[in-house]
Amino acid sequence: MRRLSLLIAGIALGVVAIEGQQILSLRPGTVHYMEGEATVDGRALEIHSGRFPTVPVGGLVATGRGRLELLLTPGAIARLGEFSQLRLPLAELSAVRLDLLQGRVSLEVLELPKGTRLTVSSGGSEISVRKAGFYQFTAEPFTLKVYEGQAELLASSPGMKIGRGRMAQWVDGDWVIGKFNRKEPDRLYQWSAARSEALARANLQAARMLYENRSPWRYPGWCWDASHGYLTYIPRSGLLVSPFGFMFYSPRSVMYADAPVRSSSTRDWPSASGRAEDRYAVVDHRPAPYPGGGVPSVAAEPAAGPAPSPRSAGTESPRAGGGRGR
Repeated sequence: MRRLSLLIAGIALGVVAIEGQQILSLRPGTVHYMEGEATVDGRALEIHSGRFPTVPVGGLVATGRGRLELLLTPGAIARLGEFSQLRLPLAELSAVRLDLLQGRVSLEVLELPKGTRLTVSSGGSEISVRKAGFYQFTAEPFTLKVYEGQAELLASSPGMKIGRGRMAQWVDGDWVIGKFNRKEPDRLYQWSAARSEALARANLQAARMLYENRSPWRYPGWCWDASHGYLTYIPRSGLLVSPFGFMFYSPRSVMYADAPVRSSSTRDWPSASGRAEDRYAVVDHRPAPYPGGGVPSVAAEPAAGPAPSPRSAGTESPRAGGGRGR
């Protein structure tokens, strides 16, 4: 039997135990992947194999000619585009707030457990993400594009919600609502799609290893896959389809998995860019065993875990849920 080389994180207090008594924590604001130039509070970011820096609460993240990926609440991922800045004033497992100061950031939300708050603010206004989906935010002026999902516009228009294919722009103290073409993606969208595919492939490997080793998996969370060198998301049960059409399996549904990882129902969606000019150097991100050696053990069951998504709870067959269901 292959050795289980997985790290389970993002549940309960975000603390996991590793063989050899080493304790590691994973909280919202973990820098999971980076290309090109980026800093936290003015210091150059470095990612070494299997070691992921964390943005402190109130910390300022900035990119130059580069981009990076932040893990937020379980199932939510932020991706910061080139020449962008954001601050992280709130970083809890059930509540995260991003202050976008410059440039652009995208949010891919695979699941949004009940009671979880995920908000983005800029220029005196604030937006709350209400459902799984894909969202893109731009500063100056503060603009939201909803590719998939639903968001609530706060500030002067409390309770106003917008969904797929709609955009909102903060102008002169109020929201201006309009439409946009979802099938004309920009570079940040394309890079986000490529990263979503990478995490989906890691999910397939990690979920299979959990299933083959009969490892318990009672709550959704982040899981370490040594073969790809990534943390990936594992739902509690059933499967999720990301906003880009990539499937994320639970251990109990992975037996139904088949290549490709992209759902056949989303083939008409724009794909990731393969142009050389859209790429930056990956910062030391090679497949490697998790630091500390040995085989990470399954985290203890938390006292109270997040509620599973209504669309995937108790699902034993491969029904889609999450960002883009079928």
